[in-house]
Amino acid sequence: MPRRINLKSIFLAILLAGFAAWPVFRILSGPHRESSFIYPGASVILVTVEGLRGDFSRFTAVPGLESFERDAISFRAAVTPSPLTLPAHASVMTGDYPPRHGLRGMVSAPLPQARVTLAEVFHQSGYRTGAIVSSPLLDHRFGLDQGFDHFDDSRSIRVRRSECAPGSPEWVSRRAIEWLREQKDKPFFLWIQYTAPFLEAGVQKESSRLHSLPGSGHYASTLLRLDEQIGAFFHFLRRNDLYDPLIILLAGVHGEGLGEQGETGHGLFLGEATVHVPLFLKLPAGQVRATGDITEPVSLVDLRSTLLGLTAIPDGHPGDRISLISYLQGEIGMERMIYLESTYPEDQLGGPFLRGLRMGSYLFLEGWGEKLQYLPADSEESADQLVWDPELEGKLRASLATISAGMEADAAIPGPPRFLDREFSRTLRSCGFLERVRAPVPAFSRGMTLTRAVGLQARLTRVRQLLAGGAVRRAEKILQEAVANDPGNGPMIHLLGLVRWQRGDPEDAETFLSAALEIDPHRPAFYRDLALLHRQTGNLTAAVHVLEKGVGRHRDSVPMRTLLASTLALAGDTLGAGTHFQAALRLSGNHREALRGLADLARGKGNFPLAAERLREILARNPALVETRVALGQVLLEKGEFELLQGQPQTARQSLIEAMGEFRSVLLREPDHPGAAEGLDRARQDL
Repeated sequence: MPRRINLKSIFLAILLAGFAAWPVFRILSGPHRESSFIYPGASVILVTVEGLRGDFSRFTAVPGLESFERDAISFRAAVTPSPLTLPAHASVMTGDYPPRHGLRGMVSAPLPQARVTLAEVFHQSGYRTGAIVSSPLLDHRFGLDQGFDHFDDSRSIRVRRSECAPGSPEWVSRRAIEWLREQKDKPFFLWIQYTAPFLEAGVQKESSRLHSLPGSGHYASTLLRLDEQIGAFFHFLRRNDLYDPLIILLAGVHGEGLGEQGETGHGLFLGEATVHVPLFLKLPAGQVRATGDITEPVSLVDLRSTLLGLTAIPDGHPGDRISLISYLQGEIGMERMIYLESTYPEDQLGGPFLRGLRMGSYLFLEGWGEKLQYLPADSEESADQLVWDPELEGKLRASLATISAGMEADAAIPGPPRFLDREFSRTLRSCGFLERVRAPVPAFSRGMTLTRAVGLQARLTRVRQLLAGGAVRRAEKILQEAVANDPGNGPMIHLLGLVRWQRGDPEDAETFLSAALEIDPHRPAFYRDLALLHRQTGNLTAAVHVLEKGVGRHRDSVPMRTLLASTLALAGDTLGAGTHFQAALRLSGNHREALRGLADLARGKGNFPLAAERLREILARNPALVETRVALGQVLLEKGEFELLQGQPQTARQSLIEAMGEFRSVLLREPDHPGAAEGLDRARQDL
């Protein structure tokens, strides 16, 4: 039987502490005694892993992780504030829950500059800071690069054979080792992020100790591959005498559903499979340290204060976090309340917004109805046991409402979205990461049930797998059956339209895409795809009409404004195109496609200096954009030729020399680039 707790004493303490002020879980033991857990100037490595369940050891033997666990303190009841990659990592870096830092969906506006990250604090304290990230959802465009001297996301945005191809564990370990070899005298903070085992499908090793959950064989095989690379990284540290002096914190940032409640993935529920994560802390060897495991619930928001406290660096405002040092010293005097949420059902399926509170062994959840659960201390027992306790449920419901209201009132104002270029947007779509949409009238109010949401998620996942593998007809058959059974399902109808478009039937595609937009007019992707279909078929008027409706509903959508602007430019409305390109720049600051569009407009009007200025703005942010550099060379070439016609040989010569410099820099990277070679020959002839 679950143990009962003294409700009166707990909630009297809460009220006395200032119930409405939110952190109801402060340390009650009075002033801190002198801590044994301070290592000024110690170097720190933070390892985060997507999809690493709190019960990962049930699936297969993982010698690398098990060896590290023996050297570390284990926090057995750690939970993530969100089962989604971006908001969970933002909480790790800021020490705030998602409502406060503002990154709440799978794809979001970037972290506001005013939110000081863990890396920024280390950098300001004299540390060398580096990060190796492999997930597209942690690309620098989302703002978690703040404070890093070196932020390597170069392998996080690839698409291979139309499939999602995040940076492999081998790549992550190799780049981390390369970065460490360059560190000399200064202390360092290194963040290493391994992408989810569920996305790595390359190796199919069999294990003698697999769990019986659906999909666990694949999960175990990819876990083995991950463990091999984490073990190789730790072996490098030991071999080079780096391991013992380091503070190393390893955490899963969210778990992975393997069929529990019908979920195969993460985000649809706030259950143990996806919110319970492993958390291990290794302190410098030979120092005073705690022994044994910590069984009290802790949150990933605590990692920031913990690492700063261990290295004797002030953390600034306390926020939502408690240093885990307090648990090591036994200074937590009451059970705290830990907040968690998921926007996935609302954003992706039109379902409810999920939120909950963890207190001790109890978890209260809102979203798919309300429920109170008892979570066994032993994660190998059956989790998610429902509890009938109206008194406790009522108290937790009131606490959740008060805590949520306090955080929403103090929520961060998201910054303007950084540019999501076409390649990056394609990568996000190929990985199944759709644009975050908060519908004013969510589909949940029109009958989205838990059973329907589970079925919808499973069908969408299966269809995307079939399409990625080229099995278009099988995917189409599943979609036809789904639409026949559920004619009001906007996402399925939209996907069926895309399949018809891919098969070369634009008329049917237009019918389905238009129907999906009529059913669910709150999704920017529905406007975009219908407009692109109209553009492909030459109906620019219809494309402009669709996009103007979309911009009217989603005024802050930079991708939609730039698409409308480029469509207007194709239709010959340069004034309207310029207006929307400028609006996109006001929203995003330096959106690449908006700058490129304005450059093309200026070039078309013969304003070559303005066109060159716009292209240089793009290259100042990303000098490796080959096609943009070729375009700059062509603009300078045309400028020089125009100046020759105007009888200005000196200025023309300077423009042509600059054009040749741009073309040569491209040919150094790509010797066979036809546009650069042709432009260089033409500039030489003009000279």
